[in-house]
Amino acid sequence: MKRKYGIFIGAVAVVLLMVSSATAVTNHVEPGIHISVIQKGILRAALKDVDDPNVRILLQEIIKKKGPVDSSDIEQIISDNPDIEVGTVTSGPIYGSSGGTVMSTRRPFCYLVPVFLPVLGIKWDAWSQHYGNQNNDVDLYIAGEPITYDNHGYAILYVGYVVNGIIMNFQLDGRAVLIVYNPTIYEYL
Repeated sequence: MKRKYGIFIGAVAVVLLMVSSATAVTNHVEPGIHISVIQKGILRAALKDVDDPNVRILLQEIIKKKGPVDSSDIEQIISDNPDIEVGTVTSGPIYGSSGGTVMSTRRPFCYLVPVFLPVLGIKWDAWSQHYGNQNNDVDLYIAGEPITYDNHGYAILYVGYVVNGIIMNFQLDGRAVLIVYNPTIYEYL
């Protein structure tokens, strides 16, 4: 009888380890990020609109740092704050389309947002679209890299356009001074 309980507890422990490792976020900072002192002042205004606590801590630490901030500074900030789980941090172009939603961090859901001057930020939630037997992967490019997996994130100091479709899909095309994103794990019914 004790052996059965031991096997059961061992199996539960293995499952819990598998689940926790599948949902863990790996932090990665891409080279080429440069945030000027003026841009840091604008980040201060964006801070109150970011609802992800990890991204908020990252932004607070970037704002606190003296002078301009680059990729190595952001790596150091993440290293100094081991509890931060933000995923990938980069900058540059972001474009593509996906199932999901994208919105301004300042406004609720919107159908069309043409942005010609930097806005404080946008956030998105992108997922693969499943139609019967067909699966259309996420089709985003972030800093030139194709992103084909379910993900969510923020583009801070964004210039470009955003279009939300009527049936939970979006398109965007623009550039951002700071992009923070990571995978999202969904279970499809």
